[in-house]
Amino acid sequence: MIAKTGGRPKQCPDSIVAIVVDMSLKGQSLARIANAMNAAGYQTPSGGDAWNRRIVFDLLHTRHVQLYLAKEAGP
Repeated sequence: MIAKTGGRPKQCPDSIVAIVVDMSLKGQSLARIANAMNAAGYQTPSGGDAWNRRIVFDLLHTRHVQLYLAKEAGP
């Protein structure tokens, strides 16, 4: 039996989004960002302990990140 997890997935706090976006904008690879997040001990957006390239990619392509970038850009 597969357990269902109702509702939307957890969102990353803006502080985590800021770190990932900043590293990405500086040209860091997905793997390097994942390694840095693991080394710093940050939890993944879903609450896990291990970041990987796919998690970073998925986070960077979320609506949450788009809204964060729009907010940072200002009016």
